[in-house]
Amino acid sequence: MYLDYFSLKRHPFRITPDPSLFFHGGSHGRGVVLDALVYGITTGEGILKVVGEVGSGKTMLCRMLEERLPPTVEIVYLANPNLSARDIVYAIAFELKLPVEASTDRLVVMQKLQEYLLTRHAAGANVVVFIEEAQSMPLETLEEVRLLSNLETHRHKLMQIVLFGQPELDRKLESKSIRQLRERITHSFYLQPLSEQDIREYLHFRLQAAGCPWPQLFSPKAEIMLCKASAGLSRRINILADKALLATYADPSSRPDRRNSAGEILPMVLPKHVKVAIKDSGYHDDNPALRQALIYGAVVAALVLGIGIGYAFTVGKTTDVAPKAAERTAVAISSPPAKIAEAVKEDTAPLAATNSPAVTNSTAANLTTTNLTATAKTEPSATLPATMPAAMAASTQTIAQLPQQTPAIAPVEQKHTAEVNPPLAPSINNVAPTAEKSSNKVAPASVGHEIPPGLSGLVAVRARASGPWLAALANRSGYSIQMYAVGINDIEKIQEYLEFLELNGMLQDSYLCRISATGGLKAQWLILHELFAGYSDAEIFIKRLPPYMAQHQPYVRNVKGIACTN
Repeated sequence: MYLDYFSLKRHPFRITPDPSLFFHGGSHGRGVVLDALVYGITTGEGILKVVGEVGSGKTMLCRMLEERLPPTVEIVYLANPNLSARDIVYAIAFELKLPVEASTDRLVVMQKLQEYLLTRHAAGANVVVFIEEAQSMPLETLEEVRLLSNLETHRHKLMQIVLFGQPELDRKLESKSIRQLRERITHSFYLQPLSEQDIREYLHFRLQAAGCPWPQLFSPKAEIMLCKASAGLSRRINILADKALLATYADPSSRPDRRNSAGEILPMVLPKHVKVAIKDSGYHDDNPALRQALIYGAVVAALVLGIGIGYAFTVGKTTDVAPKAAERTAVAISSPPAKIAEAVKEDTAPLAATNSPAVTNSTAANLTTTNLTATAKTEPSATLPATMPAAMAASTQTIAQLPQQTPAIAPVEQKHTAEVNPPLAPSINNVAPTAEKSSNKVAPASVGHEIPPGLSGLVAVRARASGPWLAALANRSGYSIQMYAVGINDIEKIQEYLEFLELNGMLQDSYLCRISATGGLKAQWLILHELFAGYSDAEIFIKRLPPYMAQHQPYVRNVKGIACTN
């Protein structure tokens, strides 16, 4: 409905897991967990466990595993956890298409299953079973899972098992009757809620992957409001962001061409649109921080009331004290904690201070409530457990150093000059023809003439060569591929990546773009590759990249949204 309005090629925030929109999440994100799981499965680690809250991205991880595991791994997917101890063996046999029926004796099913696993092992392949919603499995079935993990040779497991579940799974595994299974779990991974910075990058990544040409579609205040309402859960982020886009589309005052006095494009999605999305979703009622703040406020009010009544009985001034206690109670209740006030704060100018007696009388109650609320404030973390084994940590060291893929894009300040930089000639197929230039639309004077100080080697060479190409983007339409993004001071990483491109014959068609910090994102260098006439052409190019070239998750960028400052 709103795709054309926002110039999007596809929906960026559908809740159906789409592997092409998987957010790596930096050095401590879901991508690190994914690579650790791939390592654990391919090295035969037995039983693995992934725990996360509802909507934290467990199903997306499962889908990504199906794509990332090598063809020698055969996957059995069990989406229904409500299986009896007897039925789970039959369910696995049916998924593997073994010649068994429901009436087949269980001993025969186990024999055929073991023969099949031995055959696969002899062929250099293995079988892994994904069990979703494992927290709903009966204890007897979980015990049967442990027995199935006993199918092994002298050196290798014949079948591996990955349990995906909510935090209730950990509580269930604490049962003494199932301690044998708990001891067989070699690695446990916890999907922590996304931090505020991660959510900003998540929004930018999804929008850019959908072809959004705007540097920043959500205003900073709208992003903050969405962060708090979503509690860092990716499914909630998708639902709220999608509804906020729909609310913006339906807002008569919203226009895609709004600019400030400097000519910069203004964000379209404002706090009022996110508020509509929150109200429609009802997530604000389920915010743990707000709920705790309300509880603390009620406790303070009750204490004030109790002290007032006790004082009245002690001194014998019930008549005078009761109204004062009630007044203090009303003041405490009407003074919301800081957390509540922040969550519902309007996107307007601050209200003027008032000298009313009500404000003066509520000072003590506000201080008490705010202090209590401050103890409940927590920051979500997206880190892996500190007890991660050394082998697993070593295996993911390279992935942990990957840069974050969501750049911040700052509008380019246009500077007029009497000279027009000539565009580079098109490189390979699928490159859009050079648009005709006019003398009143020229590149910034600094582009292509000077390079930032401190650059050397291939970085300096490509930064200088990128000037004409970047200048030509102002008069072109089409798509480019963002191959890599790295911090503005990580020049060594850029140099290494450019050497990597040179070895693969891709250096001459790759260009350096420097972007400034904006919207809470740090300044970065981007490496862009080629110019494509169509979005599908660029996607085909990415799909044809070898796996080692796709490790940094390149994605398609609309050139209208690329604004460099070099």
